[in-house]
Amino acid sequence: MYPIMNLRNHKLDLHWYLRSLEEVIIRSLSNTFSIKASRLEGLTGVWHGNQKLAAIGIRVSQWIAYHGLAVNVTTDLTPFGWIVPCGLQNYQAGSIRGLLGEFEAFDDIRRKQLPDPDDGQLLDIACKSLISEFSEVFQVGINYETISRLEFLEILIATLTVILLALVSPVPERKPSPPWLDLSLYIQQPHIASSNAHQPVAQADTGAFIFHRKLTEGPENTSRVVGKAQGFIIPMEDFAQSAFNIIYLTFHTPEYSGSLSVQAKHVSHKDREELTVMGGTGSFAFARGLAVFAQSDQQQSPGAESTYHVKLQLRFPNQSRTTLG
Repeated sequence: MYPIMNLRNHKLDLHWYLRSLEEVIIRSLSNTFSIKASRLEGLTGVWHGNQKLAAIGIRVSQWIAYHGLAVNVTTDLTPFGWIVPCGLQNYQAGSIRGLLGEFEAFDDIRRKQLPDPDDGQLLDIACKSLISEFSEVFQVGINYETISRLEFLEILIATLTVILLALVSPVPERKPSPPWLDLSLYIQQPHIASSNAHQPVAQADTGAFIFHRKLTEGPENTSRVVGKAQGFIIPMEDFAQSAFNIIYLTFHTPEYSGSLSVQAKHVSHKDREELTVMGGTGSFAFARGLAVFAQSDQQQSPGAESTYHVKLQLRFPNQSRTTLG
């Protein structure tokens, strides 16, 4: 059952909502199948002895609750014997079908619904029972809507049309790309109009470097800006393995949107450094590889900050294709 509930119309309490969903299942099992079920303190779900009959999982956004509950009606429980369900030792999964056969409670079913329900009929009985009990517990009305044969035919034709179009439409050819991405960028001081507004790299008394730079396509100050580079590095022996020593490269272009984390351990401040890319976000999610930093050969004006050429060699695990730069 997948109810979508606006809890503002009921109670702004998630624990109350979970316990109410459990109550729906408990009432259904008792009233329809004569199965005595209950809660277990500290655990979410519905149980009969040490058998878990139902699981509950919800998602709530702005007090709108999604997802819901799952009851084992005719479920094949064999796979549960291969694992520890929900990580709970000494407990097992159970089902309505299994319990009915176990204590031969089909007499109630015969009297109320069917002489001997098969799996499909048992599922239908359980579904109707849950809906009825849900209506009672939450004090909401249930309206059933049916569609005419003509409406059903129209939906069927529309669905088949979409499927046929997907099958017969030509697929544009795409050249396969290797799971590697090479990018060549430059890190340089942001251009500031005022000559008195020059902001050098911040350096604390302990020797920590904190910098904010721009990423460009070329070494010229007029090159297109594609993102920014930020970092915090402590070039001291005691901090050589510090997790703070990270360079972040953030991209904002039509081709790429995301960031990369570059590990800046063992920075020796040479003209060329090979650093490890630890991961990223957006277009660079799960990226691994190298970031090669080298001082640019581009002529700098006197007193200007150095420009660095960054060569990124990125690999994307478990991907057969990526966009080339």
